[in-house]
Amino acid sequence: MPESAVLTRDLCEEALSLIRGSLDQCLTTEGLYGTDMGELVVLNPTCLYESVHDGGPSNVAFANEVVCWRKSFGKRQDWPFPFDEFALAKAYVSFKHRLPADVVVSQFPYLLEPGMAKYGGSAVDPVGGLVVAFSGARVHHDKQISEMMLDAIRAVCTARMEELNELEGLHFLERADR
Repeated sequence: MPESAVLTRDLCEEALSLIRGSLDQCLTTEGLYGTDMGELVVLNPTCLYESVHDGGPSNVAFANEVVCWRKSFGKRQDWPFPFDEFALAKAYVSFKHRLPADVVVSQFPYLLEPGMAKYGGSAVDPVGGLVVAFSGARVHHDKQISEMMLDAIRAVCTARMEELNELEGLHFLERADR
């Protein structure tokens, strides 16, 4: 299974810390998004879709090889919907088609297969293929959260790469701890 030498679970946590203040203001019942619940998912950008990943969230290969990091918000027992399943399903649509889920749903619905989410709420780096998805708020807010996290991941990965570039004698990247 391919994996990033830079993007790790710890870097995802660091990226979340960059946007946490905004999320904490918006992810409240009185805040902009009107909810304090949800699930945020980041996929392994070095893993490309293969038929072994068919079925997405219900597929063990997808869960083990493709899902890089997850974070839950709010108390799961209070969730009115399975936001974790929704976020994974949105991420799967984007993983398979390399497009944000809302774009697939609104412009290319013929790409949707049985079991795929009918909701948007993901972001995709158009060049690097990084996929981030959120579920818990309205679809357009889910997408905004996904885009914020994607931008934060880019920032921390760029900073990490700059640190690696400063290391004397390091010419090849080593395996990152996931």
